[in-house]
Amino acid sequence: MLGWLCTVPGERFDYEFRVLLAARRAGWPLVEVPIATVYSQHNESSHFRPIRDSARIYAPLVGHIARSGPGRLLVFGASGFGAFLVDLVLLLVLHAALGNLLVSVVGARAVSAAANYLVNDRIVFARGAGRRATRTSLPRYALLAGVLLGANYGLMWLGTVPLHLPLVPTKLVTELGLFAVSYVVQRTLVFRAARTRTTPSTPGRVKGVAARRTDVRVSG
Repeated sequence: MLGWLCTVPGERFDYEFRVLLAARRAGWPLVEVPIATVYSQHNESSHFRPIRDSARIYAPLVGHIARSGPGRLLVFGASGFGAFLVDLVLLLVLHAALGNLLVSVVGARAVSAAANYLVNDRIVFARGAGRRATRTSLPRYALLAGVLLGANYGLMWLGTVPLHLPLVPTKLVTELGLFAVSYVVQRTLVFRAARTRTTPSTPGRVKGVAARRTDVRVSG
């Protein structure tokens, strides 16, 4: 288990919280073991910084909630909305400058897709799997982006050319329709490797216990 503990990021007071969250994901059982807490000189020498260290302690919990269930969908929606704003602004700028719908759609989508991938890979579906997961998820995301790009252009062309609908309302309807498809595919296929359960790699190990403890300070 010691080798696995060294892979958990964090330092100072936030490391313990990160270990508890990571242990559950990795399959380690958690057992609470009460221990005595001893403070030296009434904790006068404590290095705990109430605001800064409290933020560092609870940041992993906020991230864990944001990547679980409805929280993940909400963050995914925020990521998609940010990419949509980038896409929309670039679409309008490129279309006004070039007057070519295809080039405008492709250029705007390429930039927004790159930004969207980085946010989804690092935040929304992040599981700390590193470069190996990126090498797997990036080609999948690129394939999905290509399919969505084709669907986006097809629907945009259908709305603006044969149906003569305004560009912005057509863009809104198109993006809303592709949003659900994008979320399901990214969650189940694109970032699947990053979402699989990670377990310590010690050969022949017996699964141990990650014990909850309280901070101990002993006088020296």
